Order: sequence, then structure tokens, then C-alpha cells
Amino acid sequence: MAQEKEMVIVCKIGDFDGLKSANYIEEQEQLELFCPQKGRIRVRKTVSENGTDYVACIKTLAEPNTKIKTVEETEQQVNSQFFEAFRFIAEHLRVKKRYVFEGEKSVITAESKEIQLPPIKYEVDVFTKPDGSISQWCKIDIELGDFYESLKSMNNVPEDEDIDFVVKVTHLPFKPQMAYILGACTDEQLKASKELWETEWSQTPFGKAITVTQASVSVLPVNSQQPQENQTEAENDETEQQHI
Repeated sequence: MAQEKEMVIVCKIGDFDGLKSANYIEEQEQLELFCPQKGRIRVRKTVSENGTDYVACIKTLAEPNTKIKTVEETEQQVNSQFFEAFRFIAEHLRVKKRYVFEGEKSVITAESKEIQLPPIKYEVDVFTKPDGSISQWCKIDIELGDFYESLKSMNNVPEDEDIDFVVKVTHLPFKPQMAYILGACTDEQLKASKELWETEWSQTPFGKAITVTQASVSVLPVNSQQPQENQTEAENDETEQQHI
């Protein structure tokens, strides 16, 4: 099990052409199953210039209502058969492109000295809506684990909770607009992000229909098992947690 620290930002895309200047681009299909009050299981298919990759991940959110999220996660490489089998029990499918922008350097000031830290990596997820169009709203993940590890290796630095990260996104070439940080936003912004997760950024697991032959597992035919369209109250509460 690994611990991950990250900041999650929601914003509107001001210039779609600017996404093309990303350092690299991945196509992702992500199936999710929520465990109320505990966490979620994610199985992701990633297609990039390096080929196709399948990874299952169990995630628990240790600190759900803070600007810096602390997540416990366990990952395991799987195959296409596992991915297609998981589709039959998943609750959500998210189809997206991930545009990764890598910063040049990061600097902090401590005791009047500038200390260089690992560069920031911006993982920008652009979602396909259920109708096939592209959402104008995106999610930016900024992983801060390397920052904390670097800080721990130094002397006389503040404790984690005393560090206030200020992250700039307006310089990114796709011109982010109306950006806000999940965990440090208004009630209205939190409500808007929840609506994005439940509508524009979510499809039924069978959004892209498959056959039993493609799944290569012993399961019921697709038509005999319909995806659930309505969530229980507990599941709706769970969607208020951050999705990564």
C-alpha cells in the first residue's frame, strides 16, 4: 500500500488547442465501484504511445475535506479479461484523455534561502460526456508526494500541516478558467463538481457495449444484466468524496 498526497483542481477549458502542447497524452477508460464509507475500486485501461496498460487500484481517502488529499492506494497490473469482467459489477465508466504538462522547476523559500524541489506535473483529465461530446470542464491532479519527501530530507522545515501550497495553473496553455480546489472551495462549487461527476463525467459501465466473447469470461449475456441507473442514498453520499 502506498500513500499519495495530491491537490485536485476543477476548471473550465479556455482553449482546447492549447491541450495539444502537452508533454504527453493518454487515452483512458476507467471503471469504478464504490464501497460506501470505505473507498472505491478502480480498474483503468490506458492507451498511450507505449501500448495498452490495465491497472486495478483500491483507494481509500484518509483526509477527504482538505486542500491536500492524503490517499492510501494499492495497485495491481491486470489484463483486458479482468477489465471486461469488472465492467459487469462496476457502477461508473469514465472515458477521458489525460494531458500531462510538466513544469520546469519548483522553488520554496526557507530561512531566506531558495530551495529547488522536484518539478510540478499537471495531469489534466478531459472527459467524454455520455452523448459523445467533450466536456468543457476538466480536472487537474497535482501529485505532491515528491515534494513532501524532499521536505522531509531537509532540516528545519515546517510540519506538513504548516505548509501552505500555492499552485499556479493560469499559465497552462489551455487557459484554465474559473478554477477552484476541491476541499477548499465554496458549497456552490462543491455542488457543481458533484454534478459534473454524476452527469458530464460519468457513463454507464456499458457505455461502450461489449460481448461475452470479447470479455472472455463466464458471465451472463449483456442483455440479461442491465446497469444500475439509480444510486442508493449511501452511494450518493460517497460521490461527494474526491475522485482520482
